[in-house]
Amino acid sequence: MAAVDAFAEYAQVRRAVDRHVGTLAADDVADQIANLVFDGFVGVTPGPRLRALPRYLEAARLRLDALPASASRDNAGTAVIDRLVAAWNQRLAQVPESRHDALNEMVQWQLEELRVSLFAQQLGTDGPVSEKRVRKAIDGF
Repeated sequence: MAAVDAFAEYAQVRRAVDRHVGTLAADDVADQIANLVFDGFVGVTPGPRLRALPRYLEAARLRLDALPASASRDNAGTAVIDRLVAAWNQRLAQVPESRHDALNEMVQWQLEELRVSLFAQQLGTDGPVSEKRVRKAIDGF
């Protein structure tokens, strides 16, 4: 059922991306959803994350729907995500390749929850999440 809900929400998010094409937010969301919904995603996405996928996609859509009124808030949230992605990439360069998949798995889902918190707080997150918490998890890996 989560996959069906995800497909329905994905279509709405794609339309929102198309409405905001050329903006930083639309580019970011397009990248985000490409990492969430791809050929075979149902088989490789862990069950709890698959069930959360419609919420992640709805958060992305709500983010775009709030533009342009929320542009400054969106830019600030994007800066948070960018800082954490830079820290993630730096950490990847430091850990053995055999641990890359585990690090990627952990950070990807924490960033998805953080995106919900930053851009669609009304949807709620699966536990406490903040830039500081994600950074601490990255650094502690």
